[in-house]
Amino acid sequence: MPSVRSVILAAASAGVAMAETIIVKVGQEGTTFDPQMVTAAAGDIVEFQFWPQNHSVVAGDMDKGCTPLADDGFFSGFMPVDEGKGETAFQVEINGTAPWVFYCSQAKHCQNGMYGMINGNDTALEAYMSLATDASANESPDSTDAFGGSVVTASETDSSDNSTDTEEGGAGVVAASMGMSFAAFAAAVLLS
Repeated sequence: MPSVRSVILAAASAGVAMAETIIVKVGQEGTTFDPQMVTAAAGDIVEFQFWPQNHSVVAGDMDKGCTPLADDGFFSGFMPVDEGKGETAFQVEINGTAPWVFYCSQAKHCQNGMYGMINGNDTALEAYMSLATDASANESPDSTDAFGGSVVTASETDSSDNSTDTEEGGAGVVAASMGMSFAAFAAAVLLS
């Protein structure tokens, strides 16, 4: 039978498990998000990396194509890139498993298929496709500044690695540091 000490150490170690960083490529193949649909757990980070020319990512209203979410959304701001992958990215920490739609608010990119979903399904994506195609305007939020996430240095790693340098916010890095601090504290208390 495991000791109380080993159970607490195992629980503390589980707290250290770092959130997954999921990379979404914005505009690498034209007016696309790749992948278009991602599955993320609470605490995971979705990192949007930008390619030419000038794209954005906006949390959209599931019931109104190419329209920003009214409350609690996110916006990267416009991220101009001349060539190759841009140096900066936009990270959003996922707080639950509810579906989110996102789109690019540049020109008619959304109407032309530049949208995607977090924790969605094919039926929801098809429903949004119909709304986006029929949208009369492609709307950006009122703010020109990024909100609801963090502008960071783009990761050089694949989507299974979560090491990313942040310029502001950095919720994923802060949460990981807090998890490690808790584990170190718990281990020190148990080993003393």
